[in-house]
Amino acid sequence: MSHTGETYSTTDLELASYLLAKGSALLESSRELNKTRFTLQASSDQAMRYFHGEDTVSARALFSAWRSLRTLIEEQRRSR
Repeated sequence: MSHTGETYSTTDLELASYLLAKGSALLESSRELNKTRFTLQASSDQAMRYFHGEDTVSARALFSAWRSLRTLIEEQRRSR
């Protein structure tokens, strides 16, 4: 994935996992009420590919990204 300098922000764990698995860099995460907001180096077009089912990703990479983000969420919850 080329880095365009664009950022994409979401509270959707599955979408963030997909973007991370596709090679987007996680730039920031922050807690908002009971959710974690992920900001990634990605474009809205990349996110739309996820919603339209137009792209594939390795299951291993997807599950690894999901586990990493879940760990991050738990660490943020404990630090509050």
